Amino acid sequence: MDFREIILRQKDGISTIILNRADLMNVLTFDMLRELQQGLKYCASDEATKVIVLTGTGRVFSAGGDIKTMVSGMNTKETISFIDASAEMIRLITSIDKPIIASVNGLAAGACFDYILAADLAIASENARFTQGFSKLGMLPDAGGTYFLPRILGLKKAKEIIYTNPVISAVEAENMGIVNRVVKHEDLERETMKLAEQLANGPSQAISLCKLILNRSLDTDLDNALATETYAQVVLMQTEDHKEGINAFLEKRDPLFGR
Repeated sequence: MDFREIILRQKDGISTIILNRADLMNVLTFDMLRELQQGLKYCASDEATKVIVLTGTGRVFSAGGDIKTMVSGMNTKETISFIDASAEMIRLITSIDKPIIASVNGLAAGACFDYILAADLAIASENARFTQGFSKLGMLPDAGGTYFLPRILGLKKAKEIIYTNPVISAVEAENMGIVNRVVKHEDLERETMKLAEQLANGPSQAISLCKLILNRSLDTDLDNALATETYAQVVLMQTEDHKEGINAFLEKRDPLFGR
């Protein structure tokens, strides 16, 4: 596929989507959002893709929404279209049945902060910084921030982050559970690919069902969770990956899933 705002790289079951407007701090324009959606949908339908990595070029992951577009003025229809496009990114990230890793190379602000919250896993460079930034513009989070932050941080901490817009360091983000771990900046790509390769070589059907169930876990009750686990487990125990896992265990070797 031909893109202008993003780069799509594919190798060994890993598809990497790179926000590629470093000259504009990878801000979310209409064109960027459209291409990000196209890239995600393509990776979702691509049988060779087992894992998706989302990252940015240059010094930032993304500075968030395009302030210049806001300054120039958007009418109500354009505003709704833009916010809907950003919300669709959240729906795609959470609904695609493949694990998505956010590889945070620098500043992540506004909606792109929320994209990282929505991702399955996140690895951050020591140079990464995070801020919501919405209330500074007289706005509120519109890409799932009001949904994800209370679930990750708790209600009072989420309110503090949204009301006061602190700039959160990479280490603070790790301690809060916003990212899984922080690595040296020069090691970010290697460590991200190491994790992506582990997932790509894992039991893809089990990971897919785990993602589906876990993403719904905070909005269900125990009985429904147990029933869903039973159904999913029955399905997975019929798969070749399960058979391979059992054989590998008995033969005292590492399993070769999806072969």
